[in-house]
Amino acid sequence: MVTLLEATRKSEEALRQSLLSYSKNIESLLTEDLLKYKQNKYSIFDTIKNVAGFHENLLLRQVRFSKKKYTSELMGGDFLKESEIEEFYTKGYISQIYKFPNVSNNDLLALRDEYVNHVNNVQSGFYEKKYSKFPDYVGHLYLSSVVKLLKNNYDYIVKKCMSIFNVDEDELFFSVGLFVVDESEKGVNVHQDYAYYLLDQTSPQITTPLITFHMAVSNVGASRLSLFTGTHKAILHNLTTLKYLVDHNIDIDEKLAMYCGCISNYIINKNILPYDDKNNEILTLSRISRYPQLIYILDLYKNNDIEEYQVKTEPGEFVLFDPALFHSNGASMGNINELNKNLKESIDKENISRLSIGIRVMHTRKENNHFLWMAALEKAETLWDFLDLKCKENNKLFSKENFKIRKKSDRKEFYTVLSNNKLNSSSSPWFSVNEMYNFHEQSGAYHNQ
Repeated sequence: MVTLLEATRKSEEALRQSLLSYSKNIESLLTEDLLKYKQNKYSIFDTIKNVAGFHENLLLRQVRFSKKKYTSELMGGDFLKESEIEEFYTKGYISQIYKFPNVSNNDLLALRDEYVNHVNNVQSGFYEKKYSKFPDYVGHLYLSSVVKLLKNNYDYIVKKCMSIFNVDEDELFFSVGLFVVDESEKGVNVHQDYAYYLLDQTSPQITTPLITFHMAVSNVGASRLSLFTGTHKAILHNLTTLKYLVDHNIDIDEKLAMYCGCISNYIINKNILPYDDKNNEILTLSRISRYPQLIYILDLYKNNDIEEYQVKTEPGEFVLFDPALFHSNGASMGNINELNKNLKESIDKENISRLSIGIRVMHTRKENNHFLWMAALEKAETLWDFLDLKCKENNKLFSKENFKIRKKSDRKEFYTVLSNNKLNSSSSPWFSVNEMYNFHEQSGAYHNQ
């Protein structure tokens, strides 16, 4: 059985190699940041001067000890039991393996095939690059099979989330990512998902809590999801973690510390989200700038190692976990070049070791129209252009049909998360699950299904 320290050591080696292999790119891209660091290395912490230490996990601070309104004992049905909710808060996941009630084997095959075809169509140039802004962020916009999964299991998903967040349905929002591990079975290193969102670390408090339904679509190899129990107490961001290492004299390579700190500031100052990343630059940099977190883990758990909890899910099954928990996927840890390979090359479905879908559900009362975790503004014409293209594809496939999007919204822009169906209105800055399903249905996506 792999332990947290063993997995982290292997992750540290892979991420260190990644940083070193990208050193020339980093030095050419971050010239000004590196110069500023060399003049005063503490200047990299200026952007987090209002942050006192690590961010607390919102679910544990605000929710755990509040009176539970949505439990199976009180409401019945698909709400979680009190014991399951408490296990989620304590362990960071629920150990029971669930299965969505309305997912067939045909649905899973369709999801896999659509994902592979979409990625290959982007790589070949058949689809424009602007439609390749997933897998990690917007599978819920461009993949009809993902939208169908959300639509058909909406009530089930919502009730589970209401139980954990202890909020009403109208506060929930949805985002979906797809994650592929190829035949090499090398996966993403030990991490927290919050680490990808570097902009959050400049605020005194995080305002958007998050939970994930992690479902296997296909799983033919040794690749797995590994969770490390109880490691979700604090949210580790790159700069706050690096500052902790510096303040506590914990040894870290000076050059790599400089790289990681400057990368964080570079992304913060550009003020863009990974979704806006045209060349995977931000995704790559945010991944490798997590390096200080691995040093922190190796120090924090040196006398308190933790065995991994292996999630062994069959297609259609999922585990519900807090993405603040340290976790990894794959049978072994890949460096950044190995991980980025799947973003640059065509995919053969026969060479997929594991394809997973992560349904991220969040809620927040943050201002600016719920500018949510990893959500960005998108031009509505981008969505309409894509759906019109899908109409043409389906008209050709079903030769006698005439599919078209009959009812488009007046919205010029929208946020790239889906809202709950309670917020289904033309003035909403988001599209609801039902609206997005209806758009894909009009395109002919579900014809003959």
